[in-house]
Amino acid sequence: MLFSYKRMLKPFTVFGEEGEIGSVSDLFFDEHTWTVRYIVMNAGNWLKGEQRFLSPASIQSYSVEEERLHANITKEQAKESPSPEDEPMTRKFERQFSKFYGLNPYWMGAGLWGSGAVPRDLTREDPDSLDDLREEETSILSVKDLIGYELSTGDESFGKVKDVLIEEDSFKIRYFVVDTNRWLPGGKEVVVSTEWILDVNWSQSLVSVELSKDKIKSAPEYVEDMTLDRDMETSVFKHYGKPKYWD
Repeated sequence: MLFSYKRMLKPFTVFGEEGEIGSVSDLFFDEHTWTVRYIVMNAGNWLKGEQRFLSPASIQSYSVEEERLHANITKEQAKESPSPEDEPMTRKFERQFSKFYGLNPYWMGAGLWGSGAVPRDLTREDPDSLDDLREEETSILSVKDLIGYELSTGDESFGKVKDVLIEEDSFKIRYFVVDTNRWLPGGKEVVVSTEWILDVNWSQSLVSVELSKDKIKSAPEYVEDMTLDRDMETSVFKHYGKPKYWD
């Protein structure tokens, strides 16, 4: 199943072990795998509106319908946890964050999440030592900043990112929801898989994809809040003549 980024901002209440601790204000993803690595939480009045980060590995459960998320952290942990504040995301912060919550680093291992496929796999073994890891570049970006990026095929734009759809189990961003109304006559919203990205020009807010404009014009329409189930996904991939990621 997939959930919408915009649905998590309606607001989406975060509960810790002692009760409500804040609300979701953004999601941060890594550009190499298009996977959400952090949930940004506005902690509200009890922490003077400061922002704190949560790993999807700390999520016990969440309900898009009830607009709530339960995490296995305490208020004290949220208060004392590392925060990048207004600085760019760095690997140093990520190491401090993983160490604080006793998580294995997601970037070490052959899987999407360390050696596993889902966030909870980071908690299934004792954390590796992070003290001896060399500093590396990290490419963690805000989904909020991604909204509004233009999509192009060849040298021609055909729409803007209106939303993203995220896989429930892995937290991988599977699709852009693209508004084509300003570019295509009688435009509509369509979904475009992140598997089809050729290049991203971050400085120009432009995503290039490997699709033809004719195929985009005739693509199945996406309607806001619709359930993008496997049958719908199959029809999208079949329309574009692309191999399915789940095969």
